[in-house]
Amino acid sequence: MSQFTPLEFSTPLIWPEAQVKTPRGRQNNLNGFPPSVTLADALRYIEEEVQALSPTKAIITSHVEYLNNDRLRSKEITNSAASLKLSISGQYFLFACDRWLLITHNLYAISATIRNLRQIAQFGVADTQHLMQPYLVQSPTSVAPQRNATGDEPWMQTLGLGSTATVEDANAIYRARAKILQNDAEALMHLNAAIEQARQFFGSKG
Repeated sequence: MSQFTPLEFSTPLIWPEAQVKTPRGRQNNLNGFPPSVTLADALRYIEEEVQALSPTKAIITSHVEYLNNDRLRSKEITNSAASLKLSISGQYFLFACDRWLLITHNLYAISATIRNLRQIAQFGVADTQHLMQPYLVQSPTSVAPQRNATGDEPWMQTLGLGSTATVEDANAIYRARAKILQNDAEALMHLNAAIEQARQFFGSKG
């Protein structure tokens, strides 16, 4: 029998570097989810999926304090994004969703995603661990990437940029490489992470 892993809750939200957030004003309710699903239901569905995967740790992160406590939780939730961080066999996986207006629906979407991955594995097409690779993230306890001998940032190395590059240079290279790597999910994930870091870097200099 697998060991029970209790869900933990944490703030603030942890978001995957390579995943683009839904633009403000583009979230909606047209998700086709059961209209009667409640926050308690969504959390229960996630807990069921967590137990099926038997992780050593499972943490739901959001910007909502006391998410699982009806009495202490804020009645007005201004940011509905949520994520689920799992530790399985020494690897860390992060599922995140912010497409829907309600945090209940974003949590439900995460549970449905994991459930569908497990069902695919049951069909024998691929094992669950392989199907979860797009959600694999670096261990939170690992050290940050080091600069190379020239002092360039890791994202500069990935994009092939020097210290005099501009955000326009970064975007141009990103667009060109993204077209080439569109069928290589892993390489595209690293490229997306690099352009996100580049844009944050140039934004901080503005």
